[in-house]
Amino acid sequence: MKKIEKINALTELEIFSRIPIFQSLSASERSCFLTDDVVFFIVEKDEYVIRQNDNDHYFYILLSGHLEVTKNANNALIAYIEPGQFVGEIGFITNQPRTAHVKALEKSVVIQIDHNIMNRLPIKVRDQLKDQIITGLVERISHLNDELIESHEIQNKADKTNEGSSKAVIQLADDWENTGKTG
Repeated sequence: MKKIEKINALTELEIFSRIPIFQSLSASERSCFLTDDVVFFIVEKDEYVIRQNDNDHYFYILLSGHLEVTKNANNALIAYIEPGQFVGEIGFITNQPRTAHVKALEKSVVIQIDHNIMNRLPIKVRDQLKDQIITGLVERISHLNDELIESHEIQNKADKTNEGSSKAVIQLADDWENTGKTG
């Protein structure tokens, strides 16, 4: 990832005002993020923002482009991240190793947020940001639950189809056996 060296404060405020996680904050509350600790990065296509099992503890907000979240060596797809969404919140909150890979699907721009920034925020702003993170996590869990239910329904239909096919094969075998005995 390549750090964007200088963004003027007015532009940063405009950017923060357009990001859903910050929209509940007033302009003065958003200005708390105008510090040198808030870092903007350009992420090239196929470049990793986060690697599973790494021990960094940032979370990222996607400004432009698209990211994918995958898990394990087989890169099982977990989610796509769209502009305005955030990623990396689990490692950020828990201080545990990263639970998934996050890779850019195209040239993207992200904001990196760390604990130093969070710790310096006024309590009201910090609480509002935490509430937004929790809301985002709940939305992701709900979406994953829906996908899991849909997957189970598809599997159940496949199982019933296979069960019917198995019964038909057994019936054919029985018929053949009975035909062979009488003939």
